[in-house]
Amino acid sequence: MNQPAQRLVGFVHHLRDEGFSIGIQEVMDMLSSLEFGSLTDKRYSHKVMRSLACNNQLDWQRFDQLFIDYWQATAETDDSKDMPPEPAQRGPSRAAATGIGGSSVENPNAMRDLS
Repeated sequence: MNQPAQRLVGFVHHLRDEGFSIGIQEVMDMLSSLEFGSLTDKRYSHKVMRSLACNNQLDWQRFDQLFIDYWQATAETDDSKDMPPEPAQRGPSRAAATGIGGSSVENPNAMRDLS
């Protein structure tokens, strides 16, 4: 297994340790979707990993911070350039406020925070 693949698998183990339910198929889909040339595209890699790793609203809400924590810790211990940096920090998005499905029914008070 090459180094980017090992790091991706390490990230999956980190998410599993945090309670995410990620199966072998999701890992295989991540590996094939990222094709490792695109691991340096932080937005794309972040979106691919999040869409395949998150199974519920809580996972979706926690993913960004876990992603940042893992990849920053990895960058501090290894100077390699083949890992995705953290996504840009912005204010709350409509998707974050409404949940995965985009429905304010999941979190009706969150839409007020976007005003």
